Amino acid sequence: MKFSTFHLYRQPAGWSEQQTYDYENQVILWADELGFDTAWIAEHHFRDYGIVPNTMLLMANLAARTRRVRFGNAVVIMPFHHPLRVAEDAAMMDLLSGGRLNFGFGRGYQGVEFTAFEVSMDDTREKTDEALEVILKAWEGKPFSHHGKYWHFDNVKVVPSPVQKPHPPLFYASISPDSIRHNARTGVPFITDSSIKFDTLKESVQMWRAVAREHGHDPNANRHATMRAIYVGETNEKAREFARLQSTSLPFARAYNPHKEGRTRDEVYARESAPIDPRTGRVARGYEYWEKGYLGRSLSEFQLGTDESWEERWVAGDLDRVIGKLKMLEEIGIGEVLCTLAHADPRIGQMPRMPLRDMYGYMERFARDVMPHFEEKAPVKAK
Repeated sequence: MKFSTFHLYRQPAGWSEQQTYDYENQVILWADELGFDTAWIAEHHFRDYGIVPNTMLLMANLAARTRRVRFGNAVVIMPFHHPLRVAEDAAMMDLLSGGRLNFGFGRGYQGVEFTAFEVSMDDTREKTDEALEVILKAWEGKPFSHHGKYWHFDNVKVVPSPVQKPHPPLFYASISPDSIRHNARTGVPFITDSSIKFDTLKESVQMWRAVAREHGHDPNANRHATMRAIYVGETNEKAREFARLQSTSLPFARAYNPHKEGRTRDEVYARESAPIDPRTGRVARGYEYWEKGYLGRSLSEFQLGTDESWEERWVAGDLDRVIGKLKMLEEIGIGEVLCTLAHADPRIGQMPRMPLRDMYGYMERFARDVMPHFEEKAPVKAK
């Protein structure tokens, strides 16, 4: 199993954009030093939810300041970009980093972004599929033509080519079972968010493997990834008390209502964060599962302080319990954990951003005491 970090670059209230970048960048530099596998960086636009509009540009900057950590897009929002430009940018990032790119992609979901870019939400899955087809062909390094529904061109050769052959590892960000099933047909592994229960993750891996096998792919060839809130406490009791103090992973989710206009700040923010078609004011075609709730889930799935979350979402406890939870994830088929390293602060009552003065020691402890239990062992030679 591999351990990575996830960086939304969310801008906290009272923080400047520079402070936000400086904080997250420093964590990534430490991840490189301490042996974490990949720094995954999210693309978002127009709000404090995430202030990295161009992941390739940021990752190229960080690649020049690091030695070994990989970088992953979490994700490139395909409908916002021409696939030839994505292929160029990703190949250039792979070259500049010495082959350290993981290419994560998705179709997007935040209505405020689609509205501003004047991009329809009706055809995002179809457009993402075609874009990936173009990108994979472009990375072969030969002239090619393409005539699809959304893009047309003749005799184009994308330069440079990626360092990694045949191309950088692919990952698809999946929110719904339908997305996992859809992308399993091409053998692309998934990344899920931290609100999905362990049992649901197990079912998702089993479903992915079955569909991938049906379409001629090795069901065990790729590593699936999941985001997880991680807290290593002195004892299980202290860790459980910390978890009880946490309120919710998405505070505005409780204000989401797909059937009425937002009036309060949280209601407006929740609708902006959802696939609401501005033409109709309703959930966009292809995102119908959002009718059930934010991300298509019940409010209980975002609550961090419940007994269910302690058992089914947190990777928390003393050292033995944390290692045990991670081994359980490994056994069900998760090959990479995108870590959100939690920090206890009972004054806040939710998971705050850990002060940098504390973060290095916390990351160092995880790297020293947890990660070695998952290192790949060399085969024992027969005497």
